[in-house]
Amino acid sequence: MLGAMSQREPAPETGWVLEGYLEGSDSLVVTQVSSFPFRIGRGARMGLRLNSKGVSSLHAELTHDGVRLWVRDLDSTNGTYVNRRRVREPQPVHDGDVLHFATSEFVLRLIRDDSSEERTVYRTIEDLPQRAGGRQRIAQLIDRQAVVAYYQPIVRLDEEREVVGWEALGRGRMEGLPESPALLLDRAAIYGRAAELSQLFRVRAAGLVAERTDHATLFLNCHPDELGGRLLVAQLEDLRAAYPDIDLVLEIHERAVTDVSQLRQLVADLSSIGIRTAYDDFGAGQARLLELVEATPAYVKFDKAWTRSMGKRDGRHDQLVRTLVSMVHDFGIVPVCEGIEDEQQLDACREAGFVLGQGFMFARPASADRVFGPATRGRRAVPRLDPGSE
Repeated sequence: MLGAMSQREPAPETGWVLEGYLEGSDSLVVTQVSSFPFRIGRGARMGLRLNSKGVSSLHAELTHDGVRLWVRDLDSTNGTYVNRRRVREPQPVHDGDVLHFATSEFVLRLIRDDSSEERTVYRTIEDLPQRAGGRQRIAQLIDRQAVVAYYQPIVRLDEEREVVGWEALGRGRMEGLPESPALLLDRAAIYGRAAELSQLFRVRAAGLVAERTDHATLFLNCHPDELGGRLLVAQLEDLRAAYPDIDLVLEIHERAVTDVSQLRQLVADLSSIGIRTAYDDFGAGQARLLELVEATPAYVKFDKAWTRSMGKRDGRHDQLVRTLVSMVHDFGIVPVCEGIEDEQQLDACREAGFVLGQGFMFARPASADRVFGPATRGRRAVPRLDPGSE
């Protein structure tokens, strides 16, 4: 096994391997760096193909100059990192270095042995001690509260296009970790910290707004790990008490709902403390209509996949959207269309009966200073971040 080989006396160099955790798998893979340049990415014909969120089609490459091994980032979106430092230009790498391609973590190993090995060797996840580094970085991000919030407007789809609320979108602010909230939450979930990070995003988003304005409607997100227990409600109750002037709406992704009775209880509990709910990305998987009847939210946010196709397919698609929007209206729910990027999509959304909309056409997510102006009051006491236990 490779683990045993690494303990032997050095032998003639026979090659490099990358040891790493594959997203969506409970195993680690050891991949031989078989030739140079050795390329990493999501595309076909990669030396190491990573079907992972955040990894670019052509992400990075390893090269050898006859003396040293080098890594180069190939203008990836989310970066390549060596020992938690972002690669800005080609740099040498060594045995034992930890490489990240976006959030995909690998350890570089030099195998010295004169025997041949298979290209991949599967081992249990606990066999890679370097994973503790990822756990530590997530813990540091949460402990240091190294996050900020960006805000995207939700507007009324009439001629005035009045802003009626803001969706808060978290961003990471720690070197060696991505900024993207989706990538950060995926990483935190590996270590059982997604619920804490999700809470931190909400607390920071509300706090930044409260320092800048007396009143705002703020749409906040939650993570599936938070659903099904009382802790989420308790934390939101603390948030409600800390910022009584902010109108809070909790967004719940439709695919996170597995128990309608639990959802009904959550909607009722939040309503009792003055927090409304919105079903997010409606129709991203299957349009779950039962929840609209059994646990009626204040808003339904239709996934942008609906928006992109409106007015561009045959009439049956638009007719289906109109039917769903009409049904939402009949239940007393406000329909919101996500992902509006141009006037054609805006017109199609209006014709379908959408009341509110959101998308790059109106504004991209921006910092609190750009949206609300600089802070005009001191930092207020914030709810204690507590992972708690159910």
